Amino acid sequence: MDNIAVLIKKMLVRELNSSEKIHLSEQQPMKELLSRQWEEKTDKHILDKVDSNVIWKNITTVCWEKNAPAITKPTNKTRLIRLGTATAAAVAILLVGLWIANVMTDSYMTVTAPLDSKMALVLPDSSTVWVNAGTTLRYKKDFREDRRVLLDGEAFFDVVKMPSSPFRVYFNGSCVEVKGTVFTIKSEQKKAEVILFSGKVAFTPPESETAVEMKPSDRIVYDAVNKNVMLARVDAVEYDWRTSEYRFVDKPLGELINFLNRTYKIDIVLKNADYEKSKFSGVIRKGEPLEDILDKVCFTFDLKNKKSDKYIILY
Repeated sequence: MDNIAVLIKKMLVRELNSSEKIHLSEQQPMKELLSRQWEEKTDKHILDKVDSNVIWKNITTVCWEKNAPAITKPTNKTRLIRLGTATAAAVAILLVGLWIANVMTDSYMTVTAPLDSKMALVLPDSSTVWVNAGTTLRYKKDFREDRRVLLDGEAFFDVVKMPSSPFRVYFNGSCVEVKGTVFTIKSEQKKAEVILFSGKVAFTPPESETAVEMKPSDRIVYDAVNKNVMLARVDAVEYDWRTSEYRFVDKPLGELINFLNRTYKIDIVLKNADYEKSKFSGVIRKGEPLEDILDKVCFTFDLKNKKSDKYIILY
């Protein structure tokens, strides 16, 4: 109850983050009020079950236009509009307050992982979610009828397939829709990342109605500042943070060296390029000393290594 009041205050000063916007817009009195305001402004019809992303696009268009006209002497009409906006805000607070008292305290489940550890949970549809440290996940108690979750942070999803009910994750103003698959999402204020392990998902950025289809081992990075969507192919194993180790199967040595360079902030050089496509299969513990990993690599491929001031050379 107190939390919703805080969100309303943050809304009025434009300080809501993406998850908070979605949460607030889904409350029925707020949804009805915003729909009516949009209809009055644009003379367009709003469906009862309008998507939360659409709601907030319309709020932004109507109430907080970026290209506002230059300041001029207010007319009587302008004064009426301003008065109406203030009244609408007050009515919104009153309506949501009443809604909180009757419904909201029992409608959502919220899970927050400790700041120093990750956790796993099973959703009502039997889908499994691994929540990383400090991450918050929210879903409705009638989740089986409406499989939507709000994510603030990082989570790994293993979704049960239910053809009649798609699974949607809302984060950082974006949406991922799946029917049965394994993927991970990392949501930050200025950037979001989606990595697909198996199955198929559709990623929809906040400023677009066109979804980007992802295949296994695809990685999308969404830049919320520049509104860019970057799609690339990766080894998904490198991004599975649930366990304490990486399990590589037939990973090309050249790709393994690139992974080690990124992870250990080092510059390893393979002297003989003929080895780049040689396959490595094995386990590397997260946080394992680099020297131990190089010993494994050298033993597997009958190589040696030597250090210089700037490089580690495998030869």
